[in-house]
Amino acid sequence: MRHETRLLSVAAYDKFTAVSDDTGCIVLTNTLLDRERIPSYSLRLRATYRSRADADAEPVAMTTVVVTVLDRNDKAPTFVFDDAALTGERYYGVIERETPPYEVIVHTQAIDSDSSDNARVTYSLHDVPYDYFTVERDTGTIRNVQQLSLVAAPADTHYKFSVVATDSPADRQDALTSRAEVIVNVLRDDHLMALVVTGLQPQRVQRMREGVRRVLQDQTGYVVGIHRIENRRYAPIDVRRTTASKVDLDSADVWLLTSPTRRPVVCSIGRRS
Repeated sequence: MRHETRLLSVAAYDKFTAVSDDTGCIVLTNTLLDRERIPSYSLRLRATYRSRADADAEPVAMTTVVVTVLDRNDKAPTFVFDDAALTGERYYGVIERETPPYEVIVHTQAIDSDSSDNARVTYSLHDVPYDYFTVERDTGTIRNVQQLSLVAAPADTHYKFSVVATDSPADRQDALTSRAEVIVNVLRDDHLMALVVTGLQPQRVQRMREGVRRVLQDQTGYVVGIHRIENRRYAPIDVRRTTASKVDLDSADVWLLTSPTRRPVVCSIGRRS
């Protein structure tokens, strides 16, 4: 009896070939398969059996073969940036000289399109100045280790280092890495701008915090961070809050950080009646 198997899955014609003989059938690949694009294939096979005694008889059998593509660690982690167009694919954080140790400075994140352990990402820091900062190995959250006012020079304006994302294949020699730059600015009082929002209490502005930040960022072209939101204080504005001033409980001061070289600026936005 002569045995013949044909592959009926049209979409997979260019990927697989069915080869048969009197003992059965094997399915061969014609090209490299990419699990990240197509993780599995369902192949429809038809087998015909032609008897040597009766060449016209062709019993037919149909079956489906599912081919699962195993993962290979061929994709490196990729860092995710919220505002890549503005940040230039860097992470920016802010720290005050009086910030106590182990406060969150900046969150970093990398994703890996492989699967299982090949997609599990861990984080480390490189070229950290004076070991002032550390990163949580499994989350990518960067924290300060030192209170800068106790250890750093007063003239320090920023710190630059790298965060490295590494995947976790079974064979560590096959691990792939990616690197991103981190810049942590040292916040001083004269770096802040005050945005005055009249007629809205701080609690209401707080609920719109991210929307306000994005509008300012889109309009100015600067990377904008909101440092704090508090009750409106009338002039004289004193960012150290050491001078008594009148407080408006129905309006808000939104303190912003844009860049270390900008001086305090006050602008006012009022609601239309």
